[in-house]
Amino acid sequence: MQENEVISISKCEIELLPGSKSYTGKPTSDRDQATEQTGKLSTFRVTSSDELNLVAGLVEWPAASPEVKPIDLLGGLQKHGSLDNRGSMTLGFPNFLSSANCG
Repeated sequence: MQENEVISISKCEIELLPGSKSYTGKPTSDRDQATEQTGKLSTFRVTSSDELNLVAGLVEWPAASPEVKPIDLLGGLQKHGSLDNRGSMTLGFPNFLSSANCG
């Protein structure tokens, strides 16, 4: 997928935002270890027909499974407010991007 490419899925659109940045934190999959790592953050915007406008990110950790996390809820209905406080979701397999030819 190339930057600024838009994918439509049902009533949602996903747009990969340009560039990536360093992201320092503790991977969700390593909660017990509590070791900070610096990973690569790629961001994307999710919009929907019911007014959702959310920037989320994919964090690729050097020594943990990749994860998706909400970054900024830019708009939406009241029901979307809970997304602002959601944590990360681990993708569960460390070689996801290389095996899917996404990275």
